[in-house]
Amino acid sequence: MNVKGLFFTVQKALPLFKDGGSIILNSSVSNVLGLPGFSTYAASKAAVRNFARAWTLEFKDRKSASMQ
Repeated sequence: MNVKGLFFTVQKALPLFKDGGSIILNSSVSNVLGLPGFSTYAASKAAVRNFARAWTLEFKDRKSASMQ
């Protein structure tokens, strides 16, 4: 849910940022800590973190959207 929902929401939202804007993504410390019983949650939060990193680089020259 975390990853698919994030991906498809950003995909649909980007064209709406015609005059610039930011997309704020929320993650948690679980994306870097291995906690027993939270492997799926931690993996999905790591995906959110890495989407943010990749999208920041991909969209850095695009005036219509920035990733925070």
